[in-house]
Amino acid sequence: MATDGRQLLYHKGFHFPWEDDVLAQRTTVFGAKELPQDAPVTVGKTEDWVTVRVGPWTFHLHVDKAGRFPRTNENLPNKQATVTRLRLAATDRKFLLRTLRRLPCDDELYRPVTLDLNGAVAIRATGEDQAACTEIVLRSSERVGDPTRINMNRAYLARAIQMGFDEVLIADPQAPLFCSDEDRTYLWAPLDPEAAIKPREDAVRIESPVDKPSQTSPPQRRRSTPKTMRPSTKQESPGAGSNGRATKKAKPTSEDIPAGALEQATALRTTLRNAVNETTELIRALKREQKQSKLVRSTLASLRQIQTVDV
Repeated sequence: MATDGRQLLYHKGFHFPWEDDVLAQRTTVFGAKELPQDAPVTVGKTEDWVTVRVGPWTFHLHVDKAGRFPRTNENLPNKQATVTRLRLAATDRKFLLRTLRRLPCDDELYRPVTLDLNGAVAIRATGEDQAACTEIVLRSSERVGDPTRINMNRAYLARAIQMGFDEVLIADPQAPLFCSDEDRTYLWAPLDPEAAIKPREDAVRIESPVDKPSQTSPPQRRRSTPKTMRPSTKQESPGAGSNGRATKKAKPTSEDIPAGALEQATALRTTLRNAVNETTELIRALKREQKQSKLVRSTLASLRQIQTVDV
């Protein structure tokens, strides 16, 4: 088990060479990219140290004999109490990992986002200088069970996705959210439910691409019966009929749209909206830099005035 008071990971299936529980100091070194992912891991223990060896690396963790680990066994969630499930499609998981960190933020400590499971699966966030919120709609994911709206730290949701979970379980908007498989349970505490962002008409809406395996393409009837075009010996001006008069161009129908054009247009719209959000963040950063530059200039001017004063 590991916890920082706001999130908890329970991972079973390990066989350690000791029987009693051991409380070791937390370290972030195991997240280093230099550690091999396919090398065997060996663990040993003395009276005061736990030693972990990964490939050429050896780490010694001091045993905390005076401390006590929180009694988390009693607080592990029960799947039977689940009333809402968020099932994340593979394309939406990849989309969220790219998009979550780019969403605007008005609190750098807790980095809140609102998960809204009322109809469409939506995630909302807002920035300090942003009049309208940004809303992500996950078109390939689904909610199963009761509708709900939860305020949470976006980092925990991203971590659950990075760990390979594809389902988030919810028992209550004020209870911890959790993901679970055969050996692991990862849960995190929600934020203040009163701060959850409600739907807004002026929200900047970003839709995820549709999961292709679940999409059925409409039949292409025009391709099955191609028309033979006769070569024309008379050169006609564009838009002119046989009598020389301009003819009205027929409105395109759904059958005239090339295959894949709708997906390309949706992806282009998503890219443009992402560009708008990144431009907004850049403008905000430039404003902050401009304020700092003005402060530096005024400070330098004050110093110059002090230097010119006769003592």
